[in-house]
Amino acid sequence: MLTKNEKLFEGTYQYFQQGQNYSQENFTVEHNEETGDLVFHAEIMSRVETGEFFKMQIHYLLNQFYVPQILSIEKSLGDKLAREIFEVDPTNQNLRYSFKSGDTTRTVERPFSTTKHYLSAPSFVTSGLFTMTKKIDTTARTPVHFVTPRTGWEFMGPPEDKIMWVDLKTHDSDDLEIGGMPLTAIQFELHDEDALSGNVKSGAQMWVSKHYGIPYQLEEKDGAKIVIRRLKKLKHNLEKMF
Repeated sequence: MLTKNEKLFEGTYQYFQQGQNYSQENFTVEHNEETGDLVFHAEIMSRVETGEFFKMQIHYLLNQFYVPQILSIEKSLGDKLAREIFEVDPTNQNLRYSFKSGDTTRTVERPFSTTKHYLSAPSFVTSGLFTMTKKIDTTARTPVHFVTPRTGWEFMGPPEDKIMWVDLKTHDSDDLEIGGMPLTAIQFELHDEDALSGNVKSGAQMWVSKHYGIPYQLEEKDGAKIVIRRLKKLKHNLEKMF
């Protein structure tokens, strides 16, 4: 008998560049009480220069220990449509990746260590999931090993490896304020390189809730920004978040 997922949260992010809102992400977070599985759903919509709407839907299934199981990404723009499926086999430490565009489907496999790799999805609501299992060093930058999908409308090869270096700036800080409301969040600084490389410049700032790794805000060095504008708690016995 199939068990029904229970919605925990729903909300909206807005994406800004040079102060202009150019995209929106709507999301829900669901939980299966029987299996402990978590499901993150996200829908991102942007209007491109041609006036057409770019739309992307992400569905990310993780087990109760935040180990990824299935990630699906479907994107459309006009008559273009592409779908990607990532399936993790934790027993064999393997990732199966399928890309479908038109009548063509390509499938490849690659190694995937559930204790080392983090499967990255192109949605902001899932960008803080690594904080739920990765211990971030309080005195030095911590490397986080992501496996990321390639962008494009055609198959471009297997998912790529990318290392992000993370600094823990503050823990349980209430310095973040959105819409006049103070939020308790953990602040991280994200870098493309380790400090040993000579890169001592500040990186992107990300504020993440301790609840399910849901991020509140991201500020890039170039001024780009992602901000949560709505977060609704749907299960009343959860601790206060927003």
